[in-house]
Amino acid sequence: LVLHGHHPPGPHETTHELRFRAKSFCANCFGLLTGAALALVAVTVFAIWGWSWWVDIRLAYVLYSAGVVAVLAGFVQSFLSSIGPLTRFILAALFVLGTGLMLIAMDALTQDFILDLYVVFLAVFWLLSRMSLSHQS
Repeated sequence: LVLHGHHPPGPHETTHELRFRAKSFCANCFGLLTGAALALVAVTVFAIWGWSWWVDIRLAYVLYSAGVVAVLAGFVQSFLSSIGPLTRFILAALFVLGTGLMLIAMDALTQDFILDLYVVFLAVFWLLSRMSLSHQS
């Protein structure tokens, strides 16, 4: 049984770990996992049903803008040291979900496979950058 997250015990433990019953989880990692699951569901639903003709194209711009804001919030979180674990969890989940929204919107707007791959590669780059920033802080 895992009784403690991957953060070493110490003063930062209370701001970086979510506690559920007797277990603790890294708020960022658990948020990234939750966001990835939500983004995977959203992208899968979009891939199966597509962007119907009756859906206003302006919604794609709204989804793209919401994705950009979520990604930026995920990066800003790396520079804030005084936020609690629940906020860290939410921002990490929104970070990954935002990239999924950007992918859906990009595909709906352009229907170009190369641009979709570009967004996926950007998402991987952003995730690696975010983990690097988190490691340094």
